[in-house]
Amino acid sequence: MSVIVSDKFSMLELPGQDGKIDQNTAIFGYDDKFREWCKKLFQYYWEKTKLCSP
Repeated sequence: MSVIVSDKFSMLELPGQDGKIDQNTAIFGYDDKFREWCKKLFQYYWEKTKLCSP
């Protein structure tokens, strides 16, 4: 999954059947509600991550 948030739009890209990001399954939004939803989605997964040590 890929989440992109900018000042003008937001985008959510989902993986295809092969597990790789598939731009054919991207969802775009230009309104504030979608942008806020994408920010919250990003923060949700960011908080669940753990640091990796080399």
